Amino acid sequence: MSNIGEDKVYNKIYDRNDVLLWDVIEFQDDITLKVNIISTNSKYKQGIRVAVDFGNGVIDINGFTGKEFYLMEDTCPKDAIVKVSSEKGKLSVYNVYERADGNLRSLGDYSGMIVKQNGKCREYRCTTSSIDDFNTLVFSIETM
Repeated sequence: MSNIGEDKVYNKIYDRNDVLLWDVIEFQDDITLKVNIISTNSKYKQGIRVAVDFGNGVIDINGFTGKEFYLMEDTCPKDAIVKVSSEKGKLSVYNVYERADGNLRSLGDYSGMIVKQNGKCREYRCTTSSIDDFNTLVFSIETM
């Protein structure tokens, strides 16, 4: 069994092997990323959790630092620059949503992300409640 944030986690509820529940971006030294929320299609506010969960590290977004951030659709700037320093070279990424009561939810039974790599850019197509609709949240993370 791996430690949280050490390895990708796939959602086994799907009858396919490409649906991630939890992604881990691996890198050498420090990394700078550009994050964009491309689209949402949900009655719930959508977002992205980025975190250094495995080992020591820090994330810097516009001068704010911490080990974990939630980039929500209504507050995430376009082309958000995310700088990551991590001794283990691992960044956790997964989709989240805010329920009507204001609580954030993630990693549910039907949560999942299909990730397409195109050069230095990863496009994430996410769902939180449907087994066949991966358009609840679409976002990209590009290595700078």
